Amino acid sequence: ADKLEAEVDKLRRAVVVAGGPELERATTARDAAERELDRAKADEAAVALAVQAAEKALKKSRAAKAKADKELARLQAAAGDAEAALADIERQTAEAKQTCERCVAEAGAKADELADAEAKLADLTKRLDDLK
Repeated sequence: ADKLEAEVDKLRRAVVVAGGPELERATTARDAAERELDRAKADEAAVALAVQAAEKALKKSRAAKAKADKELARLQAAAGDAEAALADIERQTAEAKQTCERCVAEAGAKADELADAEAKLADLTKRLDDLK
């Protein structure tokens, strides 16, 4: 844009110095240069707006990333807590299974004792009946 402004100034000076057909050519060239300068300024403004929008989008992106990182850390902590709870449940399940197996074994032994006692009772009852 600075180059174009310098060229426009140069052409303006040429218009003042020149006369007749050269004046017309210089005026036409000056008008074209001014249009080009206006386009360059518009392009420069559009680029500035695009840069501003990109910076704003980058800021939002960084904020979203920070929020996502925070959420990820929270989820990782929750996953750690869940894994610890699962390990505790697995430990409790193993303990309960051992307790159940022990109870089943004890119940089996008691059932055997009861069967022996019933057999003895039946034998004693038969002897008693025989003695009568």
